[in-house]
Formats: sequence, structure tokens, C-alpha cells
Amino acid sequence: MHFKNLTKYLLPFLLITTLFVGCGSGAFQDSDHDGFSDQEEIDAGTDPQDPESRPPSTPPTPAVFAFTSSNAVSSNECEVLPGHTLSTENATGAVTYAITGGADAARFTVDAATGVVSAADTDKTDFEIKASYTYNVSATSGGKTATQTVTVSLNQVLVTRGAFSYGCVPNNATGKIWLDKNLGATIVCPTSNELTCVGGFYQFGRGTDGHEVRNSPKHNAKVLGGPGGGAPAKRARGRAFTINAINSVNGVSINGAVIVDASTWWTKEDDDGMIRAARWADSTGGVGSICPVGYRVPTITELSAEAASWVTSDAAGAFASPLKLGVTGYRRQNATAKYILLTRGYYRATTGVIHSHDALRFTAGAVASSSLSDTQSANIRCIKN
Repeated sequence: MHFKNLTKYLLPFLLITTLFVGCGSGAFQDSDHDGFSDQEEIDAGTDPQDPESRPPSTPPTPAVFAFTSSNAVSSNECEVLPGHTLSTENATGAVTYAITGGADAARFTVDAATGVVSAADTDKTDFEIKASYTYNVSATSGGKTATQTVTVSLNQVLVTRGAFSYGCVPNNATGKIWLDKNLGATIVCPTSNELTCVGGFYQFGRGTDGHEVRNSPKHNAKVLGGPGGGAPAKRARGRAFTINAINSVNGVSINGAVIVDASTWWTKEDDDGMIRAARWADSTGGVGSICPVGYRVPTITELSAEAASWVTSDAAGAFASPLKLGVTGYRRQNATAKYILLTRGYYRATTGVIHSHDALRFTAGAVASSSLSDTQSANIRCIKN
């Protein structure tokens, strides 16, 4: 063979060999031109000479379209269900939101464009009836959909006055919020005629001084020198009763005692009852107020509106209402101060006329606004101001 021909065949081989050796062991070789080095294919157990034999490749993880807003919302009871704003990440276009189901889906609405969730009604919540609400939501963007279940948890709201603690209860038919039990009661009435839930029995305008206890002692106003009825001229005789927080009559302490046999006017400073009514209407915890801060004694109009919302106009309707009012009785104003047990319900109001103020009265057969003399003792259910 001529040398010229030998060079023709050997020169490419020599160049390739020189390049391989010159680059060292770290040189990138891709014999089958499939984008993987020979060493990568050897390590992966594939053939570096076969372009169809490649190591498995792991594609980059795509960004996930998902909710970033919290799935847990909290709110105080006796308020409208809270709003909530939905949000997402990694959207590939406009996001469309929807409520798709859940146990309480009907109680909520959502703006499809903004993701703002709102209550579907103005009803206020009651922790004792339902402590949490759930609904399902979806978000759609660029053909992708994310889902989430949202839970709204209620916080129980308690208020105190003296030694007593109270919850709140809304009546969504009237839009009003009340204490969940009678003033001075320790439990919500389990039945309509339950003695353990009666609470205190208040003479008009008096504070919580012990006289409201169902079996409190009594003081006879005539014996103490107070007015015993009859002509207005008798009113001037011995009328030393102070307003609300009654301390003594003619030097005799009557704290914790109910005043009896005093006709209807047993305080010289407030003959028409206007000052006492104003103090009972106070919701700030001021002197003479008796309800927890934020609450007050209702008017007869407010009590009558509650009665109008009952399913039946009687004691059964009173107990079936959200307030669970019972036929808790009342206490007479005569010398015996007898407690009339569980035959009717009387709930005092701040409104009325001189010496005789309003109350809601109900029995097994009827309900009506009524008048009580200021010395009769009856229950109070406070209303939120």
C-alpha cells in the first residue's frame, strides 16, 4: 500500500485519538448523540452507542395552582357570620372562585372574581346551638382547579354581673340579642316550669341588694313609718327610701329585704319612677344599673315584639322561643310577700306609668302586656343595648 493511501486512512483515527487523550478523563463524550454523556449512560446502565437507549430523565416539577388563604376562620357568637377573602398562587390566568358545597354552603356567598366570601343572610349565630360552620370552595385558572374546605369556628361570649355569668342569645326574628337566662339565674331553663332557673324577683327600680332572692325577708313599710296608702298627704310621712340601692327606712336597714304593704310609692326622691327607670335603662354599669355592661332592662315594646315572634301566644311559645322564658312566678306586694309558684311568667320593663310599671305576662293560655305595682317582684331578662 502506498504511504499516501495509508495516511488517508490513519489520519482521522489519529486526530480522534489525540483529542480523546488530550482532553483527559473528564472530557464529555456522547457517542450516540442523544444528549447524555457516555459516562452518564454507563452509570445508568444504558448503551452509550445506542441513541434509543437513554437514562430516565426527571422533568422539572411544575408550579402547583393552590389556595393560599386560610381554611380556618373564627368569629364571636351573636354576630353575623364573618367574611373571608380567598386567595391562590401560581395561577396561569384569571381566577374564578365558587362555593361548591359543604354542610353550610347556603349560609355563604362568594364574589367569583375577587374571592370575597360573605354571609348570605343577616342572622346572628348562637354558640350553644351550632359551634361551627363549613363550606367547600373551588378556584379555577387556565384549566386548573384547586379546592378547599373552610371551617368557621365560633367563640362563646360570656358577660358577668356580680357573681353571675351569662351567655348571649339572638332572636333573629326581631334582630335583638338578650342574656341567655334571667337576671340572677345560674342556668338556662330546661323546662317551662323549672324552679332552679327562676333567678331574681325585682321590685321596680331596686338594685341587686338581696331583696330579689325568692325567699328574702320582708319589711313592712307601715311599721317602719312609710306611707301605707290612702290620700297623697300620707306620702310625706316617713318617706326616707333611697333610690335603687335602698339602705334604710327611718334608720332601719332594709338591705336584702323586700318592702311590703307600702302601697305603690315607697321612695320619696322618685315618686314617678323616672329616675329608677333611667337607671335600669343604663347599659354602662353606672350607679343603679343592674344588667351586665352592654345590656339593660328592656321596654315593654321590646318585650312585646319578642312575644309576637313566638310560635304560639302562651307559655309554651315563650319557652319554645330562643329566650326560653319560663313560667317562673312572681312575688306579691302585700304583707305576706307570698311567692306565687310557677303559674305564670312576669318579666319587668322600664316603661309604665306612675307607681305601676309594665311587664310581659303569660300563662298557659295567653300572653299580654300587663302592669305591676312597683312593690310587686318579678323577673328581668336583660337586652343588649
